[in-house]
Amino acid sequence: MYHCSVCGYTSLSRRCHESYGCRREPALVISGNTDSTTSAPPKTTASSYRPSFRSAAADVVAVRVEGETNYYAHKAFLCSVSAYFANAFNGSFVEAEEKLIKLPTVAVTTFENFLEWLYTRKLSGTEADDGADDGAMPNDELFDLHVFAQEHDVPQLLRDTFLLYLRRVAKDVYRAVHSVDVSKVVDKLSTASPWCKLLIDAFAWENDMRDGSGRKMLGHTMDELPKEFLWQVLMQQKAYARTNARVPPFAQLDGSRI
Repeated sequence: MYHCSVCGYTSLSRRCHESYGCRREPALVISGNTDSTTSAPPKTTASSYRPSFRSAAADVVAVRVEGETNYYAHKAFLCSVSAYFANAFNGSFVEAEEKLIKLPTVAVTTFENFLEWLYTRKLSGTEADDGADDGAMPNDELFDLHVFAQEHDVPQLLRDTFLLYLRRVAKDVYRAVHSVDVSKVVDKLSTASPWCKLLIDAFAWENDMRDGSGRKMLGHTMDELPKEFLWQVLMQQKAYARTNARVPPFAQLDGSRI
């Protein structure tokens, strides 16, 4: 059995843990003991908290994001989903004393979307299932929220944002991929991340890279795409050719089952 000290997720295999969306290496647990080769878990973990509105009402903290904009939220709710916030607000740091944490690189829109998810556990557009529909979260905002979740240790949000985008790709691959800045994805995430792997699969399936650099590929040209990304696409195309794949993996997904 494997246990992740960061996201608190326990699974029977590393593969199951990776599918959960956390990029950290899980520790092998035998009879309740953690493998000695793995570093000790942080003093405070998100799973240590079970918030309720009754207990959280009196403990409100501030988060200052881009543009010196302050937002207020219940500390218990923030700490229940994020080890990052749990360690900041419950440790010996200045943030715990001042009940204020500064995140100057986080955009206002991203944090507002995070707060909506924090209190409702829903993402705008989950029902609409399409980034261009009225009331749906655009894919660029969805990706920014995904990056926020990764940088601030919010494993459930990391999973939720990826699965919503995965469902959009399964529904309309051109529309879903065309609206995403691939260079930004590669810059913010590794090519081994689930989001980047999904884009690699989509490009490998939908395009013949031998047609020349001027050809539009899912709304992008080869000149616009990072070289590392293009190399991964070519390798995936070879893999499809070897297995004689007839249907791309993402096209087999039923959004209602995710």
